[in-house]
Amino acid sequence: VPALVERRADYLLVSTGLAERGFGIARPSVLRELDGRAPVVFVHAGPGLGELRLYDVRGITGGSDPPEPLQDGVPPADDRGMPTPRAAAEEEP
Repeated sequence: VPALVERRADYLLVSTGLAERGFGIARPSVLRELDGRAPVVFVHAGPGLGELRLYDVRGITGGSDPPEPLQDGVPPADDRGMPTPRAAAEEEP
């Protein structure tokens, strides 16, 4: 979606039911693209209007740096359990 790239969005919150009905910018074709290219970081299935999905679109939009890859399903952490800085930042002189 050009508007998301233009604004370098990090996340997109979408109601699948509203998107399927043509409301907002997330049309069914956009949902298909998001499902193929952006990880879903949160889903809530409510009593109506489908799911509420939060997509991490940084890999599509060039927004903030995506998080480091998970290691055995867990984000990298320091000895205090805090998330580590990106590996690239650690390698800078």
